[in-house]
Amino acid sequence: MLPTLHLFGASVPSYFVTLLLAATLSLVLGFVLLRRMGIHPARIILILAACTAGSFVGARVLGIVSDVYYIYHPIRGPLPVGYLLRHGGLSLYGALLGGTASVALAAAALGAPVLMTLDRVVPVGYLGFGIGRAGCLMAGCCW
Repeated sequence: MLPTLHLFGASVPSYFVTLLLAATLSLVLGFVLLRRMGIHPARIILILAACTAGSFVGARVLGIVSDVYYIYHPIRGPLPVGYLLRHGGLSLYGALLGGTASVALAAAALGAPVLMTLDRVVPVGYLGFGIGRAGCLMAGCCW
């Protein structure tokens, strides 16, 4: 377990470093693969932005919904929605569902071939999730 990395004299959370690395690598590789497909760069940026936003929203929503005991505690009652959004967990499955759905919707809205776009973007997303999972193990939250 290595929750903190010491880089250039600063202490940085290892989960943040791996999440940043995963997002950067996935976005660059996704851009290259979609560009080879012949999609205009402006459309690629919109598709990848939708993928990123959909992944984070899906991860947060499923992370909150999947922990029913966290949402409604029998003694203290329900938690406010604002508290859940700030302190709720993340879910890998929610990120996969949200990212895939948002790419499909964005590709359809922008006139790109949906299935071919998903064929290029989904494997890149799994690479990013694998790097992110290494960050989870380094931080100690997924033992």
